[in-house]
Amino acid sequence: MPKAAGRLALGFVQRFETGLAWSAVGNVNPRAYVVNPGYVTPPTSVQYYFSPRGSYRTGTVSATDLSLNWTHQIPGTKKGQAFVRAVVVNVFNRAAAIRVNKTVLTRNDSSAYLAFNPFADMPVQGVHYGFGSDFGQPIGPSDYQAPREFSISFGIRY
Repeated sequence: MPKAAGRLALGFVQRFETGLAWSAVGNVNPRAYVVNPGYVTPPTSVQYYFSPRGSYRTGTVSATDLSLNWTHQIPGTKKGQAFVRAVVVNVFNRAAAIRVNKTVLTRNDSSAYLAFNPFADMPVQGVHYGFGSDFGQPIGPSDYQAPREFSISFGIRY
């Protein structure tokens, strides 16, 4: 590009993020199975892992971003520049779930489930716990990676 026409710069970024590990975790009441060691108010709800830790994973996110920058020296000025900057984020409009519903229901949440000893019993799905109706699914627009986005800016720097 001739110097009189200004400077042009092209930018390219390829992003790749592996999905996040997560687990099926619900709350159980341990009071019937633990002798109070002296708490004024013993806990009535503690987390219990119904799956191995990290056994679930959100989707892998990948995106290609492009930018185009043009600058031109303003004649008669020492540092004045006119500029235009265009950016396209997620050029190929890829979509992946980045957050999901992790609801696990137990006796603490519903009388439909039986209590179990978290120290000695192996809980049974459907008897001692259950997954929420949207378990493992994104439930809102912000649960997905951002869609394609285009922005343009222009101005004068001095």
